[in-house]
Amino acid sequence: MKSIEQQLSRIDLNLLVAFSVLLQENNVSRAAEKLYMSQSAMSRVLQKLRDMFDDPLFLRESAGLKPTIKALELAKGIEPLLANISTYIQNERFDPLTCDKTFSVSLPSLLTPSLMLPFINQLATIAPHVTIELHPATSQPEKHLENGMFDFSIGVHAITSGAFSSTTIAMLKPVIHARKNHPLTTKSKVSIEDCLSYKYVDLLMDNHAKLQVINPGKAYFDERGIELETTLKCGQLGVLTEVMKSTNHLLIGSSNLMDAENLRDDFVTVYSFEEEEYGVEACLCDHQRTHNSESHQWFKATLLKSLQTTLINQA
Repeated sequence: MKSIEQQLSRIDLNLLVAFSVLLQENNVSRAAEKLYMSQSAMSRVLQKLRDMFDDPLFLRESAGLKPTIKALELAKGIEPLLANISTYIQNERFDPLTCDKTFSVSLPSLLTPSLMLPFINQLATIAPHVTIELHPATSQPEKHLENGMFDFSIGVHAITSGAFSSTTIAMLKPVIHARKNHPLTTKSKVSIEDCLSYKYVDLLMDNHAKLQVINPGKAYFDERGIELETTLKCGQLGVLTEVMKSTNHLLIGSSNLMDAENLRDDFVTVYSFEEEEYGVEACLCDHQRTHNSESHQWFKATLLKSLQTTLINQA
């Protein structure tokens, strides 16, 4: 049994365009003129249509061509088909207010509240019918971007091969976080030695998620052979912050980690790692399959602007 593609390959789909124009004009000469064809060429096209559908399709009358019942039945399916094809070819003006597409984004889960919530709230106003799917970051963003599981990936590793593009969002600076009324907040200047006198809680990271963006400052201690006294390791930020509220424990993370609305009033930065080598570059990556999609390029530009604005405000 032949596939649909094999069957269609034997058909000149331009005949359907000519059929549609003949229905509109009811006249071979006018249809030929509209399609920039000679009258004889249009007559040959009409004969091909008759052969293809095994029907006269148009009967000659004094007022012009009159479609047969078969032609009118065919028109019910062919006219919508041509209209649908036209929407893909003509690149109609994109309107966020009417866009109802679904866009998928992967990023480290612990960054979702601080980075994505402002963007999600923005879209609710400017693109109310858009759906966003948020996925945890993976060790193979290239694979998932290419196969369409993700439209965009946010991480700390730029993808530079020819099929991908990476756009820098911002440099994330590592800091040490503490509860708002921590003893260190009373000091005019906090040193790294001051921070070493306290215990820590630590974000437990999935090896498959590449979440170095969360704890970039730990390399500072690792390189100096300093082992922090850590009492709790957990992948849930909410658990760690609850422990920090009732203890003097500290947490190393990116500068924007505690900027979610439910955290910013309870935690402060007590120390910043100013050394540039410990910062990480946050990137937004996508695959060339989305590069000619106006809706995806709009989403990308809007997301980038939101993320950059959020990170600047949090700096």
